[in-house]
Amino acid sequence: MGTIRTLLAFSVMAWHLRPAGYTRLTLLEGGLAVTTFFILSGFYMSMIIDEKYAKLPDGRRRFFINRFLRIFPLYFVVMALQALVFAHLGVKTVFTSDLGCTGVTRFSLIAMNLVKFGQDYWQTLSEHIQTNVRLGTTDELQRLCSGIFGAKAFEYQPGALLVAQGWSLGSELTYYLLAPLVAAAGWRLLSTLGVGSILIRVAFSIALGSAYMGSWRTKFFPSELVFFLLGHLAWRLHQKAQSWSFKHQLANVAVAAWVGVFACALFQEGFLLGREYDSPTMWAFYIFVTVTAPFVFMKTKQSRWDNFIGSFSYPVYLVHPIVIQLVLRHVAGGKTVHYVWLVAGVLAVSWVLINVVERPFERLRSKIGSGAAFRGIAAVPLPSPEPVPANMATANLPEALATTDSIATGTTPVSDCPAPPSRRAA
Repeated sequence: MGTIRTLLAFSVMAWHLRPAGYTRLTLLEGGLAVTTFFILSGFYMSMIIDEKYAKLPDGRRRFFINRFLRIFPLYFVVMALQALVFAHLGVKTVFTSDLGCTGVTRFSLIAMNLVKFGQDYWQTLSEHIQTNVRLGTTDELQRLCSGIFGAKAFEYQPGALLVAQGWSLGSELTYYLLAPLVAAAGWRLLSTLGVGSILIRVAFSIALGSAYMGSWRTKFFPSELVFFLLGHLAWRLHQKAQSWSFKHQLANVAVAAWVGVFACALFQEGFLLGREYDSPTMWAFYIFVTVTAPFVFMKTKQSRWDNFIGSFSYPVYLVHPIVIQLVLRHVAGGKTVHYVWLVAGVLAVSWVLINVVERPFERLRSKIGSGAAFRGIAAVPLPSPEPVPANMATANLPEALATTDSIATGTTPVSDCPAPPSRRAA
């Protein structure tokens, strides 16, 4: 499913270009892309836990460490690159200025930049308050947050969160803490969690309406948990389907269906745009992703090309805002010229990051996954859309990234995928 993951990452890039009038490369709607990736992430996490970490000594500890090494090295490099670009553009960041915020707010923002946990909740509150501003209303939650963090805390400032689309990493990391429990849970607990998450979505839909769906039903983790659980369900379906005599035919149909989705998206300049996130149409698509994911994985898991393309998904997700800022600021020409520079630039920078940053850590992660890195080490206890700027070439670009639905990383490299017996780590 590597090709799908990378196309989802490009969906995010294209979605963030739309406010500047760059609509030609639009694929999936932003909120739909992030939800799709959460489903795929739930599938991958259950797979690698069941197929690898559950069978290893200290499996949970290795899982958590490998997830940390998957997410943070590249994230910190891209955050540093974004800081350099902001310095070039003359944009102050929370690391160099208080941005007019209180000490509590600045400390909170720095912490979220460094550890990611909580950024999804911060973004939920920010978008809730910004929606209030757009609608000309206020409420007790806004007054409470302003009283704690100050009046300017939830105003958009480009240097507050350097990797602004990284709110979705906060949701991913939260689910990683739960993933070992989900993988081992029975259907009663899973059903309770899933129904509870759906009821939370229904409650927010009734109480707040569609105006707030981009915050409380897109970035609030309890509302998003159901999609990770759908991914776990997809993994169980994959296990069940192994005994089906017609599984290969279903795999061909699933791949063809996804080709049709992206072909339709390109032809129409977007797929399922402007829909209510809990409409029957959108839920039909969520179910489509859940049902087809196991069979697409069957078809593509041994494909070197698909794995190679998939290796670009996380770098593309992280680095595309930087490339957009630089290209639209410094490259002359029309939209066609910019499209070429944007796609080529994102792919080139991603390729460098894969080779310079990701591959060295991949070797370490492979050792951890095989147990080599843990020999002689004692075990330790483990814890069981907003209005956006018209000119995207300015330093204000990250506002679109912060307030438009993004996509979480779930890229699963070879070290995290169960390999054929001849290729398994010793």
